[in-house]
Amino acid sequence: MEYSIGRRTFVGAGLAVFIAGHAAAQPVFRLGLTPVFLDNDAAVIDGLRRALSRGMGREIELVQRRTYQEITGLLLERSVDAAWLCGYPYLQHADLLDLVAVPQ
Repeated sequence: MEYSIGRRTFVGAGLAVFIAGHAAAQPVFRLGLTPVFLDNDAAVIDGLRRALSRGMGREIELVQRRTYQEITGLLLERSVDAAWLCGYPYLQHADLLDLVAVPQ
């Protein structure tokens, strides 16, 4: 499979990925966050959690890690339901992951 994406799309803001069928198995939705969200910006992180919780109608747990590799590993082992990632980890594992949102 060949991918054709522009640099802005590839390098730009993160995108969420999701392993199909896993979210329904857990009452709390676990979203992995990469270093794009800084630990010291608690107000932004809490605002994101509250907005997602309202929008999804369920409790959201944000799981933060220091690297994209750590978050991608959690996603692949199904320890999180979705993750905010850049395009490269998705392209590496496109056969196992589904896109939920892509920045425009």
